[in-house]
Amino acid sequence: MTFKKGHESWIKGKHWNQESILKMRIAKLGNKHCVGRILSIKSRMKMSQTHKERGVSVGENNPFYNKQHNQETKKLLSKFQRKLWSDPEYKEKMKKIFKKTNGGSRNRECSKEEGWFALALQLRGIKFKRQKQFRIKKDWYHRVDFFIKPNLIIEIDGSYWHSTKEQLNRDLLINRSLNLKGMWVIRISDKNITLRNKPKLDNIFKIVEQVSTLGRVV
Repeated sequence: MTFKKGHESWIKGKHWNQESILKMRIAKLGNKHCVGRILSIKSRMKMSQTHKERGVSVGENNPFYNKQHNQETKKLLSKFQRKLWSDPEYKEKMKKIFKKTNGGSRNRECSKEEGWFALALQLRGIKFKRQKQFRIKKDWYHRVDFFIKPNLIIEIDGSYWHSTKEQLNRDLLINRSLNLKGMWVIRISDKNITLRNKPKLDNIFKIVEQVSTLGRVV
């Protein structure tokens, strides 16, 4: 299609309404090219060949494949980081960068489950804020997945990363700190965000609606 010089798009200066945006998001979630896409063997071979031509080391050809830093290297890296952050000028510079980029999470892509949950909240007319920052300890800040006024926090936990003992203890500390601030915290495993668990999700949405309107669970 060719356009003449000075041609103006029919959509110039216009904006999609909320209903159209939701329809497009739903269509995208059900698009086989966007969700659960599996590349064909032919496509994989093409990608592999391109990597070889560009000299990119992938898989077993990568010298660091299936390896980990030894304890000595980890200590050296840790020592270097501590020395770096002990410099007040560097610390202040990084704080400004984190503040400007929303703590490094502005461009963070949400998981498929977070996207579905956000869409479900929007369809129910529930207003929320993504990646709101809370102070847990003196130098420890945490960004929650969903914050709903006045005092509800919802975390969508990945079943893999949030199953380790270390992460479970970390989640417990976060929960306690947020509870002391007067927050309700609901943690949902990403495995539960499916149509199969609709009754469980419906109960969660009832709690969300109660807290968002009354500030408490009835």
